[in-house]
Amino acid sequence: MNAKQIKHYEILSEFFNSDILKQAAVDKYFGALLKLDYAFAEDLWEFMLIRSDADLKNIAVARLYIDRAFELFYAANAPKALKTVVDRAVVQRAVFGFSPSAADGELFNLPVNLLVANKTETVDAILKNVAKNEAMGVSYGEYMIKFLDKFFIEMMKKNAQRKVELNRKQSALLMSLVQKVKGDERAMLVQRVKEVL
Repeated sequence: MNAKQIKHYEILSEFFNSDILKQAAVDKYFGALLKLDYAFAEDLWEFMLIRSDADLKNIAVARLYIDRAFELFYAANAPKALKTVVDRAVVQRAVFGFSPSAADGELFNLPVNLLVANKTETVDAILKNVAKNEAMGVSYGEYMIKFLDKFFIEMMKKNAQRKVELNRKQSALLMSLVQKVKGDERAMLVQRVKEVL
């Protein structure tokens, strides 16, 4: 065992002996691990999400182990943090399924940017989790209105003629997503997607 591995286990030991439901502990020990070894910090984040799975509906736990942890990872290395959220299924499910911040900031922009880049399968998985998220403060229909607005703006920026042009995969995904919306927003969302097809 080398000095780096010993440091990993010292930090883990101190973390689990502290009050792990306090932000100070999460900041201190996740911060230390992120400086020492980003991949090991990712593993700890994933472990804590698995361990706290039943408690993620508790807004305080979600804010701590989803939102605050994401903020720490994003501050340490933004591109890696976004890749972690996309590539690790446990993290993706927790972030988009339980985060109170899923409808704001980088967490909102991530699926928009992925869809602009034509990563339809990843976006579909993310938005299935968003549809189940009751903590974000807006309904899935309201989220999708905001999502479509942002997505269409980003697509117009890419097009020299300032028109929204979707490929077959993007249009099929958007149509299937808006069909799943329940409530008053559904008809409007379907109409908006049909307008650009």
